[in-house]
Amino acid sequence: AGGKPGVRATAAWALGLVKKPESARALESALAKPGMGEEVRLACARGLGWIGNAESAAPLTEIAAGGGEAGLRAECLLALAAVGKGDAAPVAKCAGDAHAEVRAGAIAALAALDPKGSADAVGKAVEDADERVRVAAADAVYACLGEAALAPAVKALGDKEWPVRVAAIGALYEVWTKDAVGALVDRMQLEKGRLRFDIGSTLGEMTGKDIGYDPLAWRGWWESNKDTFEMPKKPKKRGAREAKGGGTVATFFNIPILTDRLAFVI
Repeated sequence: AGGKPGVRATAAWALGLVKKPESARALESALAKPGMGEEVRLACARGLGWIGNAESAAPLTEIAAGGGEAGLRAECLLALAAVGKGDAAPVAKCAGDAHAEVRAGAIAALAALDPKGSADAVGKAVEDADERVRVAAADAVYACLGEAALAPAVKALGDKEWPVRVAAIGALYEVWTKDAVGALVDRMQLEKGRLRFDIGSTLGEMTGKDIGYDPLAWRGWWESNKDTFEMPKKPKKRGAREAKGGGTVATFFNIPILTDRLAFVI
């Protein structure tokens, strides 16, 4: 499509949503042309990820592993993660890139392309200096390490940045062991607001217990039952549990209120 970059970028998104092979060819052609501009090429990479055509892996990898603009390279890596096919070797080199967004994209792509072969890279990324990389690592750690993800996931659960802790909660759910439950109970004592809700919901799913969002209630239950408790069978697909206040937690139309900063605008 002609016109301004914003119009061409919108056209690229539309082609990505069509999800047909001929759309992928058009997007690959535009992606390969630096003259199209960064905005358009970013949209092309994202569209190729939406389409998920395995044949797009090569052009995406070529740009991701090149020395061009970091944002575009990162977007190509995220598209590779969505495609789930391609050569992991050049992607692995991106995990040590100087740009944090590229490192984060590389971790996401490695988890999709070669999870078992990427365990070391993902384990190291949990301690990266940049929050975005640590989030990507926490998201990927179970796919790459399986139950051995417990230790790095627990480390991420204590991260100073809340988005990393959110990803760690999801990783511990996937680990699905008593040790993971214990780590979540411990962390719940320190959290407020959204993170306390996430942990309470996750504990409810993992244990089958409807204790709510009161950290002291979970602590009391765990201390009394951890020696005899047996993990229930992990469901094939994670499902949402009904949100309930539980314990002494306040609710608003049965929505738990876990924050200490709340205002109503009338």
